[in-house]
Amino acid sequence: MAQDADMTENAAMTAKPTPPQDMAKRPGVQDLDPALAGRLQGLRKSLGLSVSDMAQRLGLWGANGADNLRQMERCARPLPGTLQVLLGYMERDLQDRPWDLGS
Repeated sequence: MAQDADMTENAAMTAKPTPPQDMAKRPGVQDLDPALAGRLQGLRKSLGLSVSDMAQRLGLWGANGADNLRQMERCARPLPGTLQVLLGYMERDLQDRPWDLGS
């Protein structure tokens, strides 16, 4: 019995770890969308904002806010749903009031 328990314990210790799920398959995470990344970068450039300024406007505060935005623009990180909605609002406002949104 004790030998069986030792074998089971050793097998558990030497078993290969299960690889993490692909991010796109996790619930609540959208697939990486190059068109969405292009819209994000296009909006930032239309507003004449730096990456840091745009990150702050989107609420991406902290030391990594600008880096996260760069990754989203390069399609290396998915754009969360809340930022997708905000992006849509900002694009619409830019069309309605192009003189007002970037200031």
